[in-house]
Amino acid sequence: MNCPDLEYTHQSLKNNGVEVTEIVKRGENAKYFVFTDPSGNHIEAAWSVWA
Repeated sequence: MNCPDLEYTHQSLKNNGVEVTEIVKRGENAKYFVFTDPSGNHIEAAWSVWA
């Protein structure tokens, strides 16, 4: 899932009780985190300069 404001999305999910990993940075050009939906599926939220 592409997120233009990854930090906001991460904090918002976390504040609403969603299980999230820490944000992982891949250099200056990309970062992501994984969250778990109510069915137990793992979903990656990501941002990069190429998206």
